[in-house]
Amino acid sequence: MSLAEKISKIIKNKGPISLYKFIEMALMDEDYGYYKSRNPFGSSGDFITAPEVSQMFGELIAAWLITAWQEIGSPEKAALVELGPGRGTMMNDIIRVAAKVPGLLSRISIHMVEESEALRDIQKRTLEKSGRGVEINWHRSFSEIPDVPIILIANEFFDALPIHQFVYTSNGWRERMVTENKKGELEFCLSQEKTPACKMISKEFLISEQGAVFEFSPAAKDITKEISLHIKTYGGSALIIDYGYFFNEFKDSLQAVKNHKFHKVLSDPGQADITTHVNFEMLAETAQEEGIYAFGDTTQGEFLLAMGIELRATMLAHNAKQKKREMIISEIKRLISPQEMGTLFKCLALTDKAEPTPYGFNKP
Repeated sequence: MSLAEKISKIIKNKGPISLYKFIEMALMDEDYGYYKSRNPFGSSGDFITAPEVSQMFGELIAAWLITAWQEIGSPEKAALVELGPGRGTMMNDIIRVAAKVPGLLSRISIHMVEESEALRDIQKRTLEKSGRGVEINWHRSFSEIPDVPIILIANEFFDALPIHQFVYTSNGWRERMVTENKKGELEFCLSQEKTPACKMISKEFLISEQGAVFEFSPAAKDITKEISLHIKTYGGSALIIDYGYFFNEFKDSLQAVKNHKFHKVLSDPGQADITTHVNFEMLAETAQEEGIYAFGDTTQGEFLLAMGIELRATMLAHNAKQKKREMIISEIKRLISPQEMGTLFKCLALTDKAEPTPYGFNKP
């Protein structure tokens, strides 16, 4: 049985399913989920993340995390946490940089939050190559993180969390569902009546233009709340980087990618990555509701420039051969250019202190 057949059976027995349920199954189904059985990263996968583009990205993230640790007083016990660590490339770079700070790695325990056993195995192989003998802990959820101050990084984690999607019609908001047509193909439809999920729509959105689309991820809100409560209780900081928006856009951002090309969302569930743009406004508001501070409205390009990526590129290019220099120029362009990742990707910092402004959030 394929995942499409499994979904079809549910629809036949119970009727249309929510988009949230479809994405959840497509990505994390125990038997057929996209992230449960494959390595989607890199040129041989379906997409490339910033840490895979250049070592400079991981190095600057390491600098941010080290500074954040120092800002909370360099505690004797703290947890360095990464959500959705991909192939382990960024953590490998972080450990390499952190090893240069005397005593840091002996004070900080490293925690990787990863549900996929297949990706855990890849991460372990990547980090074993570092040869630094650092103890690394793996967890299925953030709730397993120890009760100590945290320094957390989440790069391209929130975009893969499932969402509910609502469309404004002449009858008000209706939820987008997944059903099956007469040909046995999966297709989108709208709920005939308001679903229980429609209660998630904020009161200020009750009046909108027909065709407007509202996306909401309860999973994203829940994990942000969990992180915020931990920071409020034990101290620390979090850095979130993803593609998304700071203000509600009311448009459809749902997309699927396979072999570095756009793919039909409902075709071959479990065989393509499915993502949506992250609502940074909602993440910031959730954190503030829990009593911690959110710093945002910063693009990845602005953040990396403020962190000194140009200086780091100059250092790497010094005495390098022409081919290597050209590669460095290409990498930095991809990371900071508005035509590449620079503007689409946004950054959000969460801290337990109003001051100072987190490193990198003073725009260049």
